[in-house]
Amino acid sequence: MKCKERFERNRDTLFTFLNHDGVPWNNNNAEHAVKAFARLRDVIAGSSTETGLEEYLILLSVCQTCKYMGVDFLDFLRSGDKDVHAFAESRAGRRRQPSATPLTVSPVEPQSAISGIPG
Repeated sequence: MKCKERFERNRDTLFTFLNHDGVPWNNNNAEHAVKAFARLRDVIAGSSTETGLEEYLILLSVCQTCKYMGVDFLDFLRSGDKDVHAFAESRAGRRRQPSATPLTVSPVEPQSAISGIPG
């Protein structure tokens, strides 16, 4: 009965992903973000400031965006760029340009990307 009541109460929003492209059917992105934050909480054992947490969350967001886009986080930080999307496109453009000497390269598995980039 509890499941039935819950379905009835949430029926207007429960299957939103069916009506909109790009809306995931699960909340894996949110769960992954929470796990990273929980690891930090365990490491610092509650000794942090609001400013420190805000800075960590910003870096975490950038790191996750890089991960989802297949960009190395450290490379992005070293580049000095402020737009992860533009950095990813510039890197992809460099990889697609033909080299001066033809090489035979075995295919490389692309890094897995998760749709939906956090904040």
